[in-house]
Amino acid sequence: MDVPVANQQLWQGHSGWPAVSPLTSYAMTAPSSPQTGVQCPNKGIQNAPPTMGFVAPPPVGVAAPPPALALPSAGPWPQHQPSWGPPPHFNGVLYEPNPDLSFRSNSQSPQGGSSTPPDSRGLSPSSESRYGLDPQHLPSAVRGMEEDRDEWEGKVFVSEPGSPLPPLATTDCTVEDRGNASPRFIRCTSYSFPTEGIIAQQSHVPLGAIVTPLARLGKGERPLPVCSGTAERGCVPGCSACGAYMCRFMTWQDCGQRFFCSFCGKLTEVPWQYYQPTNGQGQRVDSDHKPELSLGSYDILELHTGQAAGLLLALDVSVPAVNGGQLGLICQHLGSLLTSLQRLHRQFAAADSRLAAESEDASSSHELPVRAGLKILEAVGCPGKLLVFHSAPLTETTLQHSSSGFFSSIKPKSLFQPPEHCISLAKECANQGCSVHLFLFSQEDVGGAWPGHTPYMTGGGVYSYDSLQSEVDRQRLSCDLRRCAETETAYKAELRVFISKGLRGVVIQVALSYTSSRGERRTRVHSLTVPCSRHLLDTFRNCQAQTLLTFYCKKVYCAVLERPLQEVREELQTEVTESLACYRKHCSSTSVSPGQLVLPQFLKALPVYVNSLRKSEVLLPGLRSSVTQRLQLRSQLASMDVRNTATHFYPLLLPLPVRGETLSMLSAAETVRCSASNLDPGGLYLAHCPLSLLLWVGHSVPSQTLRQLFNTACFSLLPSGQVCLPVLENPLSASVRRVIESLQSHAPYSLKLQVVKQGEGSEEALQHLLVEDKSPNGGASYADFLYHLHVNSLRLLV
Repeated sequence: MDVPVANQQLWQGHSGWPAVSPLTSYAMTAPSSPQTGVQCPNKGIQNAPPTMGFVAPPPVGVAAPPPALALPSAGPWPQHQPSWGPPPHFNGVLYEPNPDLSFRSNSQSPQGGSSTPPDSRGLSPSSESRYGLDPQHLPSAVRGMEEDRDEWEGKVFVSEPGSPLPPLATTDCTVEDRGNASPRFIRCTSYSFPTEGIIAQQSHVPLGAIVTPLARLGKGERPLPVCSGTAERGCVPGCSACGAYMCRFMTWQDCGQRFFCSFCGKLTEVPWQYYQPTNGQGQRVDSDHKPELSLGSYDILELHTGQAAGLLLALDVSVPAVNGGQLGLICQHLGSLLTSLQRLHRQFAAADSRLAAESEDASSSHELPVRAGLKILEAVGCPGKLLVFHSAPLTETTLQHSSSGFFSSIKPKSLFQPPEHCISLAKECANQGCSVHLFLFSQEDVGGAWPGHTPYMTGGGVYSYDSLQSEVDRQRLSCDLRRCAETETAYKAELRVFISKGLRGVVIQVALSYTSSRGERRTRVHSLTVPCSRHLLDTFRNCQAQTLLTFYCKKVYCAVLERPLQEVREELQTEVTESLACYRKHCSSTSVSPGQLVLPQFLKALPVYVNSLRKSEVLLPGLRSSVTQRLQLRSQLASMDVRNTATHFYPLLLPLPVRGETLSMLSAAETVRCSASNLDPGGLYLAHCPLSLLLWVGHSVPSQTLRQLFNTACFSLLPSGQVCLPVLENPLSASVRRVIESLQSHAPYSLKLQVVKQGEGSEEALQHLLVEDKSPNGGASYADFLYHLHVNSLRLLV
């Protein structure tokens, strides 16, 4: 179960390491050493992007002849012995450009734009490299995911101490808990930590963990065992000194009468009610029968219970809501929804200007009855969800932002920062266990008066609809309502993280105490051990690019609260450059020529992920980017897990059958790289990320395919925009609708299908998902960014 209240917390390694000094040629502030603790990603962020030029979006789907530059495939390479003695073999990837290519030393960040004349034939202008690199021969994120699926899909991964690197978050497999918490709950940036702080600092690899305490289990996986709070059948108490919970990594002493805590190192006596002797291996004889002694994850059911969660509905009964028909449609959807919610307390509130005026500070909530709804839950004495339906345009009160101001790097320091009254209101809601969900039906832009700060800080969300007159929006509303009301939520959650001392073997424990919707007080405990090594190579080859991407995403989205966007983007690039330079210097052979690109085996996709993050709308907005869209996007990404984050920054581009073939399973389909050069004008492509679902239709698609899928044989008559595919009785229509339904069911938000026709203006929505190309907001292509990473890493070694 994904629970937004205490979701995606970060642990950032050990405190006390020296700060990382800048090594690049351009001036910037390097990241400080990681500190022990938990960072909350649900804080607002701020600041503005640098001044930039807008690049007009080029057309997509241009066929590409073979390019002039070819990059050979990766191959093994011998390695010298670094100073601390890594294993005498090389486990990386090496790419060597064409010897005829003259590399130019350039330390500036890559910019958008194309050096190819508009009338050139070949690669799409957005796909071309300014330096002559062939994008198709660069490391592929798609190939890495396919190789991981071939190895693990449909198999069982045993999570135990000493187990191999876990499957990628995008791979569907079954996880068996045998002592280590499942990677669904905890994913580490590296599964081999350095034994010395100076080595960890020199690697520039962030040592951290992405935590999803209440993640959904996969198919075929056993539910977590529940331990009772009673002494007869309860779990063994944990450390009395630091408060850590019992796990299998505690060391027993004196035949089980006491144990050493793995986190604080102190000795704790075992109460006589829980005593059991130990066997010859130093383990308790009842270890196999107690989850806290044998498994990595388990639940504790506390003795006391509280009030069950409630559902409070605040309906907008103002004149715009009645005249626009939103009130009637909302009541129809709520009527069918409430019949299935028998276990929840339900309360209604008719919200108009009078109810907002009854609040102590109506302007603080932007005329939304949040504080009034909070008072109702406090009077009832229960936690719950507050669903606010608002149709009238929201007014700006304390915030006054101009749309042109956020492009400067000085003025809008408070763009992403939530106002103080929103923070105080969110704290009050969190203390009561109130999760705010806002449904907006106004089509007017509210400028800087974004109402989503309080909802997202309380574990809720904002759902916007253009018009409920369309069938697409009515289906979205029904899906959003049901998902919002039925999703299991953790109320009054408290997250604690325990980390072992030293670097001889790292033990991480995450304990989430919360109140369930039934009023039960529970604690979910996850424990994980990570080995340590004195070999720097082990740290690199036990990293996964998707986890590092998620860590960097949450880090930079929090960092822009206090720092300019340009500085944050440059620091991100610097950190990755320093890491690759360290790998090249200490983990590869001295015979590697300057023209050869060396990457760790499991970080081949990291450059394309980082480039996609750098040019995201949050960090690099375009001329068409609105403030509200960026605020919403930042809040949504901050609460995503590893799988959804990786899919967002490298979407799925799936070619669909065009000649009547059936697409039985999504995993069996061959995805293509996110570049316009891979779009065939005679094909159909489904582009999917957690926030978008697009169907691209080429202008040369056979008329028979159009008739089978859209019930029209003419490309010019094909409707574009948000559509609902017609239900037609043919294999192609059935298979495409089945794939779309599968993608929509796994998405964290309800998605509306948007049809994009080749050559029309709606193609810009697809260009934002083609992350290997130059983006419409001026972001560099993957090939150009990788070139600059390579050149800058060489400059650090001079």
